[in-house]
Amino acid sequence: MLFQAARRKLSLMIVFALLVSTLTPHMVFGEAAQFKDITGSYAQKEIHSLTEAGIISGYEDNSFKPKKAMSRAELAKIIVLSLGLEANADQAAPFKDVAANSWYRGYVGALVKAGITEGTSATTFSPNANVTREELVVFFIRAFELDETAKKLPVVSKLSDISEVSEWAKAQVSLAFKNGFINGVQGSDGTLKFKPKEHAERQALARLAYEFKTNKSVYVEKSKQLLAEEVNKGKSPEVTPTATPATTDHGTSV
Repeated sequence: MLFQAARRKLSLMIVFALLVSTLTPHMVFGEAAQFKDITGSYAQKEIHSLTEAGIISGYEDNSFKPKKAMSRAELAKIIVLSLGLEANADQAAPFKDVAANSWYRGYVGALVKAGITEGTSATTFSPNANVTREELVVFFIRAFELDETAKKLPVVSKLSDISEVSEWAKAQVSLAFKNGFINGVQGSDGTLKFKPKEHAERQALARLAYEFKTNKSVYVEKSKQLLAEEVNKGKSPEVTPTATPATTDHGTSV
């Protein structure tokens, strides 16, 4: 009896040791997963949060490259995961440059199904092309389902370079600034700029994706208030002129 009890106790100790040895590498890996190059990033908190949620990821060398320009494929993945959409590879079938075995095909298809993008043409999505700042904003405004609201409001004048924003993105950029989703960049002349044609950085995507995920209702409600205030001025909401729809992102959707 004593021998059997001792064997049972020894077996339990061995099982416990095996469990500890199995779990320990994951714990160490989790601690080591802190990106080595985001200390100076303005989106450090957002990057950590989205990484833990499995929405964004870094590179094999334990870097995040916060100032690196992002591709349209990367953006598709982040928005789909932020929205909680299901991947849909079939919807990406019309795009000849989205390979059937590509990691982003399901994300691109999900955006198409949700009406957030139609590609850069009827047959291309340009997954490896870099995303501009104005494209990034339009993607998110459409994810908010605020595209029509944006077009009913007057264009903001506080951004000194608003005239440089493409016509197909002007209303969305204006609304994003008004409801606080984006902030202007202080120019050397003291004015606020948006710099619409510059490539959007990975840290910028992280910040906006975090805001979208955690404060979506706040921005939607603020936008509704802006529209209500415009209506209460005693005139119909101004419809922002837009470019004639085409089959590219610059006419219909980014």
